[in-house]
Amino acid sequence: ITPGARTLVEGTAIYNLADLKPEISTQENTVNISQSEYQASDFPALVEKKNRWNLQFGSTPMNLTINAGAYKGNIDLGGLGLRNLNISDGASEVKLDFSAPNKEKMSFFSYKTGASNVNIQNLANANFSTFQFDSGAGNYTLDFGGTLQRDGSTVIQSGVSNLTLVIPARLNATVKVEGGLSNIHFPDSWKKNGNIYTQSGIGPAMTIIIEMGVGNVQVTD
Repeated sequence: ITPGARTLVEGTAIYNLADLKPEISTQENTVNISQSEYQASDFPALVEKKNRWNLQFGSTPMNLTINAGAYKGNIDLGGLGLRNLNISDGASEVKLDFSAPNKEKMSFFSYKTGASNVNIQNLANANFSTFQFDSGAGNYTLDFGGTLQRDGSTVIQSGVSNLTLVIPARLNATVKVEGGLSNIHFPDSWKKNGNIYTQSGIGPAMTIIIEMGVGNVQVTD
C-alpha cells in the first residue's frame, strides 16, 4: 500500500486462482475490497499460489480499516488524510511507515496482531490522539520518529514478546511500565521514578503506557 492515487483508491491484484480474485463493492462513500476466506486445503495441491495486492490511496479524508490473516505487508500511509485507522492481522510480517505527516487529525489508531513481526516507522507523523497496540508473542518495533504536531497517548498491551521503542531524544515523552517486566532498558539520559520514565524534549508530548506480563522492552533514540 502506498500513497499517490488520483481517486480514493486504485491499484492492481495479481492472482492465479479464481477463488483469490478480490471482490470490490461501493456504497455511498464507502469502498470495500475483500477476498473470500479460505484454507490451504481449499486449493489444488502442488500449485504455487500467487496473491499480491498493490494498492494506492488518495489524500481524501478517510477512515481506513485493514483486516488480514497471515501475510507479508509493506505499507506506506504517509501524507494521507486519515481520521481513524484500524488494522487487524494474524501471524504476519509487516512494515508500516508514515513517511510524511498525516493531513488530518487522527482520532484513533488501533493495531491488533497475533504472533508476528511488525515494524512501524515515523509514528509521530500519524498525528493521532490515541494509539492502541495489542499483540501476541512476537517481535515489534515502534518508532516515534517524524514530527509530533500535538499531544498523543499510546497504550501497548502485549504477550510474551520483544518490544523495541525508538523515541528520538528531542521528543517530550513519558513511559509508564505496568506488569511484571524484568528486562527493561532505557538510555541513561532518561529519568526514572518508580515505574515511570521521562525524557524532556521540545514541543508536544507523547505518553506511552506498556502493559506486558513477560517480555523484553528496549528503548532507544
